[in-house]
Amino acid sequence: MYLVKKKNIYIPLAFNKRMNKWSELLLGLILIIGSIFVAFYSQAWGAWNFWTAAGTFFKGGLFWFVLMIGVLFVLLGISDLKESNNHQSQPQQHQAPQPQASMNNSMSDSQSSPRPLKRKK
Repeated sequence: MYLVKKKNIYIPLAFNKRMNKWSELLLGLILIIGSIFVAFYSQAWGAWNFWTAAGTFFKGGLFWFVLMIGVLFVLLGISDLKESNNHQSQPQQHQAPQPQASMNNSMSDSQSSPRPLKRKK
């Protein structure tokens, strides 16, 4: 048998151990505000216009969000229809249970008990 040593390659990449929560929050805010400023001031940069690209991306994301909400409602409606059809097709058994017939019944024993099956040869 071969002994395989597995090394976790993601431990050196994890920088949660070196950054605290406040530095992560500050770096995130700097990146968000910086990208907004770059997009705003890039309107006059011609081919490097990030403002239009960001607006197009937002409009596309909004379109896909509304489309997926519509798909979700259609799937929920189909599921509800399937569920309601299953409940309607099954007979409801709200009748009171019938008392068992006594042995002094008018039916003969051959009619009340099932006949044994005969094998075909």
